[in-house]
Amino acid sequence: MPVLRRRELFDNMPDVVTEPFSDELRVAYVIDHESTIEYVLNATLVELGIEKDALRSLSVANFMNRVEARVQPGDGCAMIVAGGTYEASCVLIDTIVDELAAQCEGQLVACFPAIDMFVFADSLEADGIARIANVSANVLESGNDVLSREFFTRTDGEWLPWKPSPSSASRSPRATLTRRGPPPNRYCR
Repeated sequence: MPVLRRRELFDNMPDVVTEPFSDELRVAYVIDHESTIEYVLNATLVELGIEKDALRSLSVANFMNRVEARVQPGDGCAMIVAGGTYEASCVLIDTIVDELAAQCEGQLVACFPAIDMFVFADSLEADGIARIANVSANVLESGNDVLSREFFTRTDGEWLPWKPSPSSASRSPRATLTRRGPPPNRYCR
């Protein structure tokens, strides 16, 4: 399954299969055992006869079959709930992200301050952006399983760092993220 992890985790593990996500984050691949996860190594791919180019689609299909993810709505923002281990990794699943983005009038803005957090809001929701910034700051302060302090937005299928524009910061907040209908309640399994 694909997972999002800090880049420096792999500094001393060059055989682990990874790909870049951002300057500070990498996508890695894991085999999820009952009580542990095992990082996929280049040798594992050879042993299993899997081409590296096919790994992402294979791992996403596995993720969709094994992880139940749903939206937990909030006031102006929302978060993904996926059992406490794979929340941030949901950002790697296009079907989830595309459905979230369809709910936004502006851009989908997301942050993943820890491996078990994926919080998001519409870029036009000043109150929602403030709320996810507050959640992120609290998580980063705790220091538990910290991933990233960056905010991201998805543009043309790629996650890019996001900074608020002066026009988005000055808009008045609206009540909820889901102005185009309720968010889908379940994405996987």
